[in-house]
Amino acid sequence: MYGFGITGVLSCFEADTGKLVWQVDSFEKLKAELPRFGVCCSPLALGNRVLVAAGGKGSSVAAFDADTGEVAWQALDEPASTSSPVLFAAKGKPVPDVVFMTTLRVVGLNPLDGAVGWEFPLPFQPSGTAPTPVVAGDRIVTSTTTNGSTAIRVAAGENPTAEKAWQAKALSGYFSSGAATADRLFRVTNTLKPAPRADLACVDLATGKPVWTKEGVGYFHFGVVRTGNGKLLVLDDAGNLKLLDATAGEYRELCSAKVGGGNQVTPALAGGRPYARDDAGIVCLQLAP
Repeated sequence: MYGFGITGVLSCFEADTGKLVWQVDSFEKLKAELPRFGVCCSPLALGNRVLVAAGGKGSSVAAFDADTGEVAWQALDEPASTSSPVLFAAKGKPVPDVVFMTTLRVVGLNPLDGAVGWEFPLPFQPSGTAPTPVVAGDRIVTSTTTNGSTAIRVAAGENPTAEKAWQAKALSGYFSSGAATADRLFRVTNTLKPAPRADLACVDLATGKPVWTKEGVGYFHFGVVRTGNGKLLVLDDAGNLKLLDATAGEYRELCSAKVGGGNQVTPALAGGRPYARDDAGIVCLQLAP
């Protein structure tokens, strides 16, 4: 397993024992400057590559050898945002793309060598915070504080092209990515004035039209993940874990439990068990049948 710390140290551990296999200061290796907000992206492990967003001339994105930690390739020149790389399998391509969102564009790269397969410009974006794109079918949905949410459709074929499917400027997120089902997008939106508030908006994935909105799900932040049976897990910034019906025509909370303290994280789901954490520790939960 791999970890990418806020100072840019990339580490590889044995999953069974936790033993450190290798560790590298990625910014020193890439001869890049650490962003003012530090490193916020999570690494993406794919085959024998570990992919990260760094930022800077020639090192905006980089891939490290999964076994040794040596630099496999580095590419692009623009500053990095706070989003993480995601995997996108375009129809008609034998190798899936790894998608990075920088401060200037969304770009699909070949994970083997960093070659650009397609790109979508994001003009007038601030350098800094941006949620990780959400992949749903043939669409990649981005969010920024200035232009709201934009759904990008990647056309099928050997040489894919990217075009805007829809844009909803009111769906402006700060750093929580949200989640998507086959036909719906669940976006975390933020209001800062007169008082902070985090809302959950459900929109039609095909059109961007609203289905429902629930205000005040979090004070400033909450994380949301999709389960495999038509539900959502939401962890709010007060430490409450909630199970929602993702198929309902309105906000429908099925159950909730206090599982921790204050946090700004997203819950994880593995092996049928949810995991949550705060500044005191991590908890693994058992869901009732």
